[in-house]
Amino acid sequence: MCEDLGLIYGLVSRQVLLSILRGTRGGATVTPDDLAEVSRTARSLVFADLANLSSSGLLSFVDDKVNADSGQRMALAAEALRQGADPESVCRKLNWQEFEDITVIALNSNDYRTRKHFVFRRDKLRHEIDVVGVKGKLALCVDCKHWMYGWQRGRIINAVKNQVERTKALAAEAPKYQEKLMLGQENQLLLIPLLVTLADVSSRTVHGVPVVPILRMKAFLSELSDMICPPLLSFHASLVD
Repeated sequence: MCEDLGLIYGLVSRQVLLSILRGTRGGATVTPDDLAEVSRTARSLVFADLANLSSSGLLSFVDDKVNADSGQRMALAAEALRQGADPESVCRKLNWQEFEDITVIALNSNDYRTRKHFVFRRDKLRHEIDVVGVKGKLALCVDCKHWMYGWQRGRIINAVKNQVERTKALAAEAPKYQEKLMLGQENQLLLIPLLVTLADVSSRTVHGVPVVPILRMKAFLSELSDMICPPLLSFHASLVD
């Protein structure tokens, strides 16, 4: 009986989390009554969930209205996935912009200068990297994966391969983009390809490329100096003419 109640409560919580993500898109607020109606959950259970989430810092609950900023929405999404929510249902309630914005915030808070949607050319081919973060002689080339259809290993391997090619191309063209990359007086650059995902994944690195859940980005960045050589794949660029 207790196991059945736990299973039911887990299902209720997932539905409430998904309803919060839906109701707080674009900075909107939502009331507990709206959440109860949309999630088809008893109001008392909704209030219990909101109290737990608010005490954990995953949302703001003021004047009977629920609000969540981008960081909180990412944490709510991760919690919904942890509780077994369908990845497609979760991702449909997020957008590319806020996922990339959280990546930028994590980099900026660790003293990286960032560029979103960095476009460059190599051998007449156009390339684009979601986010480039530069700190001293280090450049992280980030591919933000807001996947809707799961995190199969084959999909990750393919994404890693593509990001490696983009990073390698940027390393070859880096001298042409020193100003755009905000490199200052640096004459050497170490470029590291990186995948950032919404959900946790079984592999921490694939072919030397780190695959980092967005909510672990802060920890990854703090540990990065100990990981660069030799575990992580990297490309060197000389900026001296």
